[in-house]
Order: sequence, then structure tokens, then C-alpha cells
Amino acid sequence: MPLNHTISSLEDVVLRPDLPLHTESERPTVFTTVELEPSGDWESVERAFSEDETVGDAHVMTDSGRKRIYRIDFDRSAMTDFPTKAANMGIHLLELWNDGTVWAARLRAVDQSYLSEFGSYCNEVGAELSIRRLYLPDSAEAMNTALPTAILTEAQWEAMVEAFDAGYFDEPRTASLSEVGERLGISASAVGRRIRRGTATMIEYLMSEHRGSLRR
Repeated sequence: MPLNHTISSLEDVVLRPDLPLHTESERPTVFTTVELEPSGDWESVERAFSEDETVGDAHVMTDSGRKRIYRIDFDRSAMTDFPTKAANMGIHLLELWNDGTVWAARLRAVDQSYLSEFGSYCNEVGAELSIRRLYLPDSAEAMNTALPTAILTEAQWEAMVEAFDAGYFDEPRTASLSEVGERLGISASAVGRRIRRGTATMIEYLMSEHRGSLRR
């Protein structure tokens, strides 16, 4: 995958490549948003890019402190083109980001057989594909989660629901980040990142939707 070395060596950054990923050319270029956690630093990011065999060049386009947009020129010969392969198999890539040290994505397929075919391809090239959740477009669950999944990543929503169920948001708090992480099978720091980003995104969304009525 593009940037596989970068995400596997940096746990305190989040990368979000622009979609769709145009990776079929000999030297594909993708604009990628990179967000730093408080513990991260740009020197580590630049070093990871320089060591990543899938990266030809990485140039900073905008810099707003803890967030940058990079123009990344990939070396197509050094990577397996999963996004294009998925598209050719009838799978629509909706969102792509790194979840800790692995890639995570939201996909849309006509039916489950498309995912099965893509899973077989992943096995052939030595990649592991893990499907966390499936939704039917007309299911009650999909309708009930339409708003949060539209503005949050699946990982953020899952972490916030798990934290709520565990009692992390109770007063007094009855569960720690470590305990929530154990339930999800991830680290406490990863849970904290997802909850902070998810909370900030939901507050920003609600404020933008209701700012006018609040001022009245």
C-alpha cells in the first residue's frame, strides 16, 4: 500500500489521502492531509517519508501548525495498487485513513461477493483484510447511524459508543481509557485520539448547524 512504511512507523499522526486516489499513472500524485498529535513532530514525519520506498517526493503545500497538506509523488513500481484494484472489482472507496499503524477504510460494494473477491486478492499478495462491520443501506441500523457516520469515521464512532457504554463519560467516570481500549483491542492512547477527534468534529458540526439559533 502507498505510505505503508510511514504509517507503520508513526503512531502519533493521522494521514488522510484525497479521494479518489489516482494511482494508475507511472508517477501518481496524491494530496494528503497529515495531522500531528501533541506528541508528534514534523521531523519524524519527514524522515518517514524519506525512508518510505513508495514515496518519490513529498512537498508541503500548506502548513497550519499541527496540520499540513503534502503533495506526494508516489513511486508506483514500489507499491501494490490496492485502490485501483478495488475500483476495478466494483468497490467504491469512500474514506481512507491510518488507524494507528494500519490502513482503515470505508468501502461501498454492490453485494458481499465483491468484498469476498477483494479479500481473495489481498490474500494472494500477502495483505491482511479485516472487515469490522457490514451495513445494508436500508437497514434500521444504517438509518440510525446515518448522521454520526456521515461526519465521523467508523473508528471514532465505535470508540465513542464503546466509551459511553463502558461509563467513560459518566460523572464520576467509571471506566478508564485503558479499559475502553481493552474492549476494542487497541491502546489507551489510540482510544483517546479517536474520542477527542470525534468529540471535536461533532461539536463543530452542531455549532455550524445551530450557530444562528444560538445567537438569537
